[in-house]
Amino acid sequence: MLTTLIYRSQMHLTQETDLILLVEKANAENAARGITGILLLKDNVYLQILEGDECVLEQLFSTIKQDDRHHQVVELMRDYAPRRRFGLTAATARERSRPSPSPWATPLITPK
Repeated sequence: MLTTLIYRSQMHLTQETDLILLVEKANAENAARGITGILLLKDNVYLQILEGDECVLEQLFSTIKQDDRHHQVVELMRDYAPRRRFGLTAATARERSRPSPSPWATPLITPK
């Protein structure tokens, strides 16, 4: 069943290139698993919305919770959906060009 999972965590990457490599690797693995979604970043706090098969998402979320790079992982919501919200898209890393009035308004990682 198509499931949506939203979580937040803290991750301290040492360089922007680490984030780009992480996104590229996650895109390849997620595409192979049929997972789509969006990742937002603000001050080392990540908010991610994932969608895909419930069993596949559960395995991925378990891996995320055990990843030493993630700290304070909190599941915020899990729901079933009749269709994908993000389609078959991949994430891209981009810089914020100007300050945003809301800390979550402009994602660092957005669908292509």
